Amino acid sequence: MSAQHERLRLAQFFDPRYVLSKSDEPIDVLRTMIDGCFKCYRMLTTGEWPEVRGKVQDELPAYIAAAKSMTPLAERMVNNQDTLDLRQFWVGQLAQLPSTAAVLEIVLCHAPNSAPPERAFSILNDSIDDDQHKALADYRKALVQMQYNNRCRN
Repeated sequence: MSAQHERLRLAQFFDPRYVLSKSDEPIDVLRTMIDGCFKCYRMLTTGEWPEVRGKVQDELPAYIAAAKSMTPLAERMVNNQDTLDLRQFWVGQLAQLPSTAAVLEIVLCHAPNSAPPERAFSILNDSIDDDQHKALADYRKALVQMQYNNRCRN
């Protein structure tokens, strides 16, 4: 599994529905995911973050309890859609799970890949020849937009 897929798999830990689905399994499954987050997300290996790992481990029972106390799925379903608001869940848990919420913030700030900026530069390079680099900015912008629109249509 690629490092990116592993990061995305580990990010599931911060969805209380996932934690709830694992609540019948040994707690070590979730503890392993916490350790994995601290290995995969490089930001969490620097500064004060390694100390936070133990705090997140300590908050795990409270996190599982919070997940179990959510409104049951049957009551959250509207038009066959789960209406759970993850943001609201985590805002409500900030006081009880401060370390876990801080790690979640790092995980959410991680850009999954650089494809969108790379695509923009690719379109720019395909649209503008060497002799057009001195063109006015609005002309270059129009060329890129035209190229992008043509790619979206095809």
